Amino acid sequence: MAFTCILQRPSAGSTVVNDPKADEEAEFDTDHDSLVIVATSQLSTTDCRFEMSGFGKDSWGMNVSYDLSVVLEQLPELLAGLRAGERAEIDFYSQGVERMLYFDRQGADVVIRCVSKLDPGPPPAVEVARYEELLEMFVTLASEFAASLEMTGSRFAAMEPFVSWRAGKA
Repeated sequence: MAFTCILQRPSAGSTVVNDPKADEEAEFDTDHDSLVIVATSQLSTTDCRFEMSGFGKDSWGMNVSYDLSVVLEQLPELLAGLRAGERAEIDFYSQGVERMLYFDRQGADVVIRCVSKLDPGPPPAVEVARYEELLEMFVTLASEFAASLEMTGSRFAAMEPFVSWRAGKA
């Protein structure tokens, strides 16, 4: 199973459940990570789904509220590294997942290495993806997330970086 990372939008008519305490905190703490955490928490109250596969597993058993926020928190650095041709990474520090993914661009390809923090690690430990397809997958993830916020009535949909993400500018 090739490495994939996708967001399935909520069904039509779904609305987010607002957490007044989280919304209040977000009024004062508008840094990227804080907004992502609150927005993913909101989106997790819908039937939206976050799926990852690869490295020998059809499903990593991810969730929207925590696992998706882990990816989206690190997305700007990941994309910047990929675009610059530098090593990029995602640290899946979630309990039970506990893996590092290292992305090394090699021409038109990206070598993705998975290092488990648990024993034993997942076989196979290395996959190769086309650079353009991998980049598009992560930009689409951001765009779908932002579009999902908008369609469910989240007030965070009107905030950056989500406005830019919805426009495909992740």
